[in-house]
Amino acid sequence: LIECSEFEGCRGITINAINSNLLEIEAINGGESVLKDANITCPSNYKNNNIITKENTCSINVIAQSVNDQHQIENMVIYSTNSFNNLDITCANDGSIDGNDRLNALGNSCFDLNGNPKLYCTEDFSDHCKI
Repeated sequence: LIECSEFEGCRGITINAINSNLLEIEAINGGESVLKDANITCPSNYKNNNIITKENTCSINVIAQSVNDQHQIENMVIYSTNSFNNLDITCANDGSIDGNDRLNALGNSCFDLNGNPKLYCTEDFSDHCKI
């Protein structure tokens, strides 16, 4: 388990867990830009060209402390060999607001339009999928 918190707590971090069985990243009450510019390689669920069980998982859970904490996962790059079959990702706000304001704050809290995270999702990481 990798825990990130506070302003820019894990900004720009590089994590390579391709040969691991499990990767969990938690940024509960994370500050602004807590995982901005991070480069994360999830465990591979391919061995000897065979898909193995879902026990190889990658979990990224980011919850902003307040509506003022923005850019949580902006420009983050994730490498996951079997797309979302091997990846669980959450980016949210603490819920202190509701309705349309909450939707707007959630978008701002995670990333802005010029800083979309990227998910490279093929076995050889040659192509990316939309997050």
